[in-house]
Amino acid sequence: MSQVSVAWCHWVMASIPRTTLGVTIRTGRIARGWTQRQLADRACVPQSVVCAVEAGEGGQIATLERLCVALDGELCLEAHLPYAGEGSRQVDLGHARCVGAARRLLEASGCTCVTEQEVMDGPWRGRIDLLGFDATVRRLVVVEVKTELRDAGGLERRVDRYARLCLDVARRRGWRVGEVAVAVLVLATAETDAFLVANREVMAGAFPIRGRAATGCIFDREPIRGRLLLMLDPRRRGRRVVGRARVDGRRTPAPYRDYRAFVAAISGKGHDPAARSPRPLTAASRGEVRGWIAAAGHAAGDSFDGGAPNGLTHASGRGPRTGA
Repeated sequence: MSQVSVAWCHWVMASIPRTTLGVTIRTGRIARGWTQRQLADRACVPQSVVCAVEAGEGGQIATLERLCVALDGELCLEAHLPYAGEGSRQVDLGHARCVGAARRLLEASGCTCVTEQEVMDGPWRGRIDLLGFDATVRRLVVVEVKTELRDAGGLERRVDRYARLCLDVARRRGWRVGEVAVAVLVLATAETDAFLVANREVMAGAFPIRGRAATGCIFDREPIRGRLLLMLDPRRRGRRVVGRARVDGRRTPAPYRDYRAFVAAISGKGHDPAARSPRPLTAASRGEVRGWIAAAGHAAGDSFDGGAPNGLTHASGRGPRTGA
């Protein structure tokens, strides 16, 4: 039976043991020296409601949220729903395909890999997409796989937290880690290229190792001094799985317009070429990309430059360029 339950109510500035909601509310109230009447006034609820909640009688979600907010807290809910469909329980086929490609890439470079590793930081819980340990250089690589980019700052904060918490996983597995590296692999889409252009300064500062420097760190075990970012095309093989973004000097269009086009391609529904063609860049964006390419001084020959898959052509209609 489906259930929606209160998971916990946590405070940012105070460490309160995770227990039943009523005891947590009471503990927070007493810690501030408030009476039930004072808490009720701040939450705009009757005192009898505060008394009932603290006694473990529960209440409406809106009321519980008011009490938590009054205590400078946050009400977090978890919904656990049973599987009621037919066939596969695959939730995100595209993301799973990307993680699989990233795992094969690291294993080919000599890493021992594990996926979906749960980590905890107080009440916060997360899952690391992929961990790869290279025993030769004692390097632990934290891989975050993204099919879309939406929040540059949020991504940076998440991978930093993973880099700190991944050592617990390493200890449980007996890995003797000498250094921790962070790599973000992003599905190669025109939409991602546009995001990287629009947020180029923020992303360049957060993920400074890009392009050939990043692939050298993965394949040739070069020292890693910063976070890596590479584009990923799971439908390719070998080193061609990863490559540069357009803003980093790639001269061919992305193999997919967006995540939806990628899912259509891997599920056999990508018969419409227009659904997979990249969205054309605006004149301003095109000028910015060219400026970056010129400033970077990259030559052609990136993993994605050997011709776009799926028979895609450039916006000019002349077909992919090679060795420009």
